Amino acid sequence: MADNFDAFPTVTDDDGSLTTGTPFSNAYNALLKATIADQVYSVVNPAVKPRHTTEEVVNARGSLGNLETRLDVATNPDGTLKAIAGQATVADLVSQQGARNLIRNGDMEMWTDGDVTAPDYWESSGAGVQVARAGPGRVDTQNVGAGHSSANIISGGALGLLVQKVWISSDVGYRSAALGRRVVLSGILNTSVAAAARIVVQDGVSNVASAYHTGGGTDELLSAALVLSGSATLLQVYVGVNAAGVSAHVGGLQLVFSDEEQTAWIPEPSRWSMWHNCIIARYEGTEGNSSTGETDLWALLNSVPPWAISRDGQGFRITATFSLAQNVNVKTGKLYLGSNSVTFLSSNSSVANNIATLHATVVRASGTTAVVIGTITFDAATGAVPTVQHFAGSISGINWAAALVLKITGQSDTATDDLRLIRLICEWMP
Repeated sequence: MADNFDAFPTVTDDDGSLTTGTPFSNAYNALLKATIADQVYSVVNPAVKPRHTTEEVVNARGSLGNLETRLDVATNPDGTLKAIAGQATVADLVSQQGARNLIRNGDMEMWTDGDVTAPDYWESSGAGVQVARAGPGRVDTQNVGAGHSSANIISGGALGLLVQKVWISSDVGYRSAALGRRVVLSGILNTSVAAAARIVVQDGVSNVASAYHTGGGTDELLSAALVLSGSATLLQVYVGVNAAGVSAHVGGLQLVFSDEEQTAWIPEPSRWSMWHNCIIARYEGTEGNSSTGETDLWALLNSVPPWAISRDGQGFRITATFSLAQNVNVKTGKLYLGSNSVTFLSSNSSVANNIATLHATVVRASGTTAVVIGTITFDAATGAVPTVQHFAGSISGINWAAALVLKITGQSDTATDDLRLIRLICEWMP
């Protein structure tokens, strides 16, 4: 408002007679008011006074002596942000776009070959090594906080391994764009023996191992990072237990492309979980009935979570093959959902090498019932026409809000192994 200040009249003092000096006129007062108003009054924010601005500036400087000192912590003189130690850059964020877990069944939820073999997509290695499923509802209830199940590894000799081949040689051949990039392996382990269990990632040229579990008997997140060699021939991970008789539990295994270490387990909707596939179980063996009592031939123990069958129309489809002994003993097969069942087989056939194939569909019909329909086909002696029987029934008293047992039982009125389960596939119908 320089013009207003320049327009101020020359001021002279009174000589004491009260009749001289510059008079304080209305024009001078108006000019003074306009000049001050121009400097302190805001038409846009008329309620904001200069003292409000002062208070805000003092508050904004926090514990520092002035506002400039505080702003200098985070900004450059031109107003751009200063780099902060540990702050993600644009390049960091771009490198994480589309990152996903390369490990299949890292949550150890799929065990379609049985609970005392290696989990799906994994292989065990090492003399006498034992691998079994653990978790709530099982003999070994230990999990590691990364899902319902964990894998329990017990080394029989100097080294017991649980191995997954993420990429074999041919995979690496057409993924050359990944070479030179960094992968980070992480997983949660629990053991009571120090310096005995760890995880390893390898590319056929180099191996990188995590630190050992401390042996404190608590869940610990371990990690190892490897830059894939330009000469890589595979991408493989394993959990290693390097002392005879040592038991370790593992789960929550993840392998991602990343430039940063993983400091915590990241929950994910596992695309490899058994409940994201249609086939949720398979069996191959010769499990038979024992004596004259009802015997579990196969069971999907504690594995029907409430959300899997949460509405009418969802269910399971089971295909199974049985062998029946050549005698006239009464052989009975039942399908259970929860504590109730339907009978799908009642036979005293004496045909040599009789094979029976079951096709059964179990569908939720209401809040407490399921409908079961199916056929069982008997392959008779060579050249004879197979016999087909149909069955249908319902299972009531089901609490769909609770975890349910799905199983098949066999029984004979006379002898062991009159009815044996040979193969089975169970499919989920979401």
